[in-house]
Amino acid sequence: MITHTAKTQRPRVPVSTLLVGVFLVLALLLAACGSTSSTGAVPTPNPKTPTVTRPNDLITSGTLTVGSDTTYPPQE
Repeated sequence: MITHTAKTQRPRVPVSTLLVGVFLVLALLLAACGSTSSTGAVPTPNPKTPTVTRPNDLITSGTLTVGSDTTYPPQE
């Protein structure tokens, strides 16, 4: 006599969950393959050629000039 044994069935994964998982994996793979156009080195400015001119009218010997908005919290 041959007996039939019942297989245990695994719960089925919904198709929408499967598609979301596939898209997530593809997005992670594409992000990992990206590259930047820079070499990673930080450009240093040349000290001989300044990019901003110094405001000579603000410099007074013995005086410290500070600009502040004291009406803005938390400075008030």
